[in-house]
Amino acid sequence: MKKVSKEERWTTVLFIVLIIITTIMCCGTFYFNSLHRSTIAKASMEIPIFISVTSVLILALLIILSILYRRRIRRGEAQVKLRETIFNIMVTNAHNVFLILNYSNFAVTYVSPNIERALGVRPEEVKSDLRVLGRLSNNHGHTINYDTLHNIEPDGSLVREGQRVHKKTGEQRWFTETVYRCGSTGQEYLIVILSDQTAKWQSEYTMSEALDLARAANEAVSTFFSNMSHDIRTPMNSIVGLATLLQRDADNPAQVSEHAHKIITASQHLLRLVNDVFNMSKIETSRTRLNIGKINLVDIMDELTTIMQPQADMKRQTLNISLEEIPSKPLLGDHLRISQILINILSNAVKYTPVDGFIKMTVEELPQIADNLVHLRFTIKDNGPDMSKEYQSMIFRPFGQGIGDAPNRLQGTDLGMAITKNLIDLMGGTIEVISSQAKGTTFIVDLELRVYEQNTDDEFRAKYGISNILLIDDDDMNSLAIMDTMKESSIKIQYTPDVDDAIAKIAVSKNTQRPFDLILLDWTTPKTNIPATAVRIRNELASPAPVIILTSYDWSDIEQESLRQGASAFMSKPFDLNNLQLTLQALWEKQKLEKQPAGKPKSILKGKHILAAEDNALNAEILTELLDILEADCEVATDGQQALTIFQNSAPGQFDLILMDVQMPSMNGYEATRAIRSCGHPQAQTIPIIAMTANAFTDDIIDALASGMDAHVSKPLDLAHLETVAGEILSKKQ
Repeated sequence: MKKVSKEERWTTVLFIVLIIITTIMCCGTFYFNSLHRSTIAKASMEIPIFISVTSVLILALLIILSILYRRRIRRGEAQVKLRETIFNIMVTNAHNVFLILNYSNFAVTYVSPNIERALGVRPEEVKSDLRVLGRLSNNHGHTINYDTLHNIEPDGSLVREGQRVHKKTGEQRWFTETVYRCGSTGQEYLIVILSDQTAKWQSEYTMSEALDLARAANEAVSTFFSNMSHDIRTPMNSIVGLATLLQRDADNPAQVSEHAHKIITASQHLLRLVNDVFNMSKIETSRTRLNIGKINLVDIMDELTTIMQPQADMKRQTLNISLEEIPSKPLLGDHLRISQILINILSNAVKYTPVDGFIKMTVEELPQIADNLVHLRFTIKDNGPDMSKEYQSMIFRPFGQGIGDAPNRLQGTDLGMAITKNLIDLMGGTIEVISSQAKGTTFIVDLELRVYEQNTDDEFRAKYGISNILLIDDDDMNSLAIMDTMKESSIKIQYTPDVDDAIAKIAVSKNTQRPFDLILLDWTTPKTNIPATAVRIRNELASPAPVIILTSYDWSDIEQESLRQGASAFMSKPFDLNNLQLTLQALWEKQKLEKQPAGKPKSILKGKHILAAEDNALNAEILTELLDILEADCEVATDGQQALTIFQNSAPGQFDLILMDVQMPSMNGYEATRAIRSCGHPQAQTIPIIAMTANAFTDDIIDALASGMDAHVSKPLDLAHLETVAGEILSKKQ
């Protein structure tokens, strides 16, 4: 039942009173007419009074009714205005834009204010000319326009989806546009709703793109392993088969020699496949380092010709390697890596260029602004089959085989070009591939190499404390070249090809005024276990003199073991004084750091009492030990509930910091943090709480901060990062 207001009740009462008075007047009039004339004459004095009083009452009632009616109208107007205000607030903050049009002439009678946010146009612009929305349409056939408005049936609707361009930002936004035709004939309206679906479309597009990338990655990796299996099994099958033939033809030396040669060839191919995989792995884990030293481009080109010419000859190919105006001055670079880059590209050229084809490599110097740098361009061109545009964009990606026309052009792991690209990036260079039908393929490699400046450094001896060097190398020519180089520095150097003799010399020298203060040990010394030799040398030396190993090979696989055994550093061959000084400088800087006084800046966490919520016992033990390094005290809670209980029962100031794991039983880290922040402890709102979790995505960081935590550090725990984050928070809380 509808509730009757107080005003409505009073209005009803007044109407009833008015009716009663009117009835009384009518009855009184009738009564007076029925009286005797004399009686009328007697009552003639009373009638005017009666009529006057009655008129006043009626007038008063009419005034009261008018006041009540006006008040009711004002209240209705206020309610309408309130509804309009609420509606405007709703549509202003909503994602939907509303328009009301007159159907007869499409005149716009209403535009919601949020249209300026959604499309960058003011409501007044749309009211004056609806076509302004059409000019913002990015695909007219899929958005609402005049033509589509005419096609709407009475009481019908029309839905379109399309893009419109934000007038101010130029951003393309997606809308679902719905038009309703409503009203009676002669007074019909169109209600237009533009629903902004941009966020939804962007989310779906991002998910679709991520799914496509993941699918492509899975397919590429699957293809890679499939091809790896095939490519490894192919030479392995040859090796096993040839080994069987060796047993059969053991009494036939010619056949044995032929089988052995083929086994070696297949083994080398297998080794190259394995090396490609490991090289790519080392590059991607940042374990590959450049061995910078003095290089000579002529020597590198000679090596390339020696290696590649026999391969080209086997296919009757023309191989031309020319140097055009290259600098005669020596340069600083990684001889081995530059050779590897060029060999990888030339090997592919030889491999995929047809019989009787041609391969040309040119080296030229380009203009360079800096005086101490040389800009070199290596161009390798062949007339082999072309590559599609799709594959050209994929060629330098790991596991790119199987994309586009790659299988027709490449075989094997397809890591060679990815390794090449990574090595060039490591050197700060660039590589470009150009391939077109009937013109073959061209690779362009640009490298900037520093000019080698021979620095004898008159203060070399004083600076690094080097005056007496022992060289252990069985190669007389190499030893004489090193000794000749060292003459420029006035440093005494002795050499011996024998390790035992070297140990004896070290023993004698330490009892003299000039003990050896640098040992150079060649890695290829025969019958020598280099790590074990480094240990013997280190034990014999009277002082911590550097033991530097010389090698022309990649030492990344042997470096750590050798350094543990007593070696100080590695140097690439050929030997030069500048490279030695760079190596000694690096060692000197390292030793300087190691010899820093114990009074280094103390940890911000020193002396702090930390509550750590960690449900994994091993992780908790490791965390306690790590914090002990920072001289911080740690109390461990096995879950969020226990952490809350310990904190609630703690004395004010007992804990300086809380480290909160997220995924824990009983009560997770988010719940525990919210509970701590809302408990009655004096430190509840101020104690720093840092999320310490393996959940390291952006959403996880947002969730941690939203729950009341001050910061987020991810696992595995980086002690230095934790110290930095904790320091920043503690300094703000102080």
